This record gives sequence, C-alpha cells and structure tokens, in this order.
Amino acid sequence: MRRENPRWGKDKLVVLLRRENYRLSTSMVGRILTHLKRWEVLHEPPRLAVLLRQHRKLRKRKRPV
Repeated sequence: MRRENPRWGKDKLVVLLRRENYRLSTSMVGRILTHLKRWEVLHEPPRLAVLLRQHRKLRKRKRPV
C-alpha cells in the first residue's frame, strides 16, 4: 500500500489494514515503516517544504553576464 501511495502515514495505513482484517497498532505500523526505511526497502518522497526551499535557492542565484 505504501509503495503505491508514498504520502500515506502510519495512521492512514492502520485504518486501511483494519479493513483488510489485519490487527496492528499504529505504533507497530510506525516501527515497520521505520525498519523498511532503514533497510532502504521503502524510500520517502521528498517533502514539499524541502523542494520549495531548493527552488527558492535556485531563483535567488545570480546569472552570469
């Protein structure tokens, strides 16, 4: 589920897993996500704030004449 929708967090995933009859706590889903990130099985998409900061840096850079 997370690979298809990388912006979904542990809270949303718990609700969806319960609909499929998996009984996991929110903290357990969080630990699983952390473990997968650590082992580089799951990659986080870049955060919007980081992308905006990078864009602003590029905009402020002076162009050579």
